[in-house]
Order: sequence, then C-alpha cells, then structure tokens
Amino acid sequence: PSSLFSILGSTIPSSSIYFINLIIVKTFTAVPIEMLRIWPLIQILTLKLGLDKKKCTWRELRTGAFKDPRVMYGWIYPSLMMVLMIVITYACISPLLTPIGALYYGMAYYMYKYQLLYVYINDYQSGGYMWYAVFTRSMIALICASVTLVCYLGYRREYNYGPFYFILPLPIIIFIFKNHCENKFHNSSMSLSLESAVELDRKTYKKRMNGYPADASFKPKLFRQPSLAEGPLRP
Repeated sequence: PSSLFSILGSTIPSSSIYFINLIIVKTFTAVPIEMLRIWPLIQILTLKLGLDKKKCTWRELRTGAFKDPRVMYGWIYPSLMMVLMIVITYACISPLLTPIGALYYGMAYYMYKYQLLYVYINDYQSGGYMWYAVFTRSMIALICASVTLVCYLGYRREYNYGPFYFILPLPIIIFIFKNHCENKFHNSSMSLSLESAVELDRKTYKKRMNGYPADASFKPKLFRQPSLAEGPLRP
C-alpha cells in the first residue's frame, strides 16, 4: 500500500498502448461483428439445413434460434462503460486515445441505433431507470481516473509542483457533484412531477365537462393476454 502512489504514477502511462489497441480492435472487430450477427446467422442456417417447415408448427418457427432477438443490456452497458473508463483515465495522460474512443462511440451509436430500430425487440420498458446505475458508475470511474491523474502528476512532481497541487482537490469536487446530483434529482425523478399531475387532472376534468364518464378510457382487459380476454368461441 505504501508504494501505491508510485505504482499508479509509473505503470499506468506505460499501459496506454495496450488500451489503444484494445479500443481499435473493439471498434473495427467487435462492432462490425455485432452488426453482422454472425453467430445467430450460423445457427439459423444450420437449423434450416435439416428442418422441414411443412412439418413444423408456427410456435416452433418462432422460438429458439428463430425467436426475435432481445436487447442484451447486461452485455451492452458493461462494454460501453469499460471504454468510457479507459478514455477518461487516459484523456490527460495519453490524449491520443481520446479520438479513438470517440470513433468507437460514433460507430457503436449508429450500429446500435440500427439494431434497435430494425433487429432487436424490447421485452420491457424501464422508463430510464438504468440511467441511475450508469450515472453512478460513470462518476465512480471519473473519480478513479482523477485519482490516477493525481498519482501520475505526483510521481512526476520533481519537474513541476503546480499541476499536482492544482489537480489535487479534483476527486473531492467530483464526489461532491455526484452526491449533489443524487440528492437533488434522484428522489424527485422517481415519482410523477406536480406539473404532470396537474396536467393529467386538467385533461380528466375537461373530459368530464364534455360529457364523458370518469372511467371512459379505462380498459380492464388492456394488459391481459388476448387469448384469455376473448369471449366464448364456437368450434
């Protein structure tokens, strides 16, 4: 532990080449493979070689490898957060890594935008709930990056003491900003705002004044499975 200061300051800059190569590989290999969806294509082609569609039910043709792909947030978010952590850690130590990270996010943006519009389906809507975890982890990564930068400048302080002392309070400032955002916005954003509630009451009041019953828009079977909501059927 006593050597942690010098270890971070001396070894972190020497690893920048590795992380540059890592992001380049992810940009020009992982993103195109994700766009091409090679493994699902191999699965579908393999099944079609030995599958007779005439003997299969509709359910068999819509499940398994033929099922509409889901958005794998548990796989996508960690990959994006890892690149973000690398970029903000080396933004000042190795600035060449920053435009490479921007290129990765640019290609990932268009790739995932296309996949979400035309390929993937959403089984659920979180209503932005994942943003809380993303913000917290982004701030933690930023604090760690600033601590690394402080160690790097402290290791090289024999040349100039100014940058080290100037950047020393940065991790504390980021931590205070993180707590401020969580205390001010987290609790209030978890519930309906008063302005939205007033607007909903105003619309309901207008409907009642125009002769609509209070429960005109209420549909008790809206979220029920269609096959269970149907009436008696004749054979």
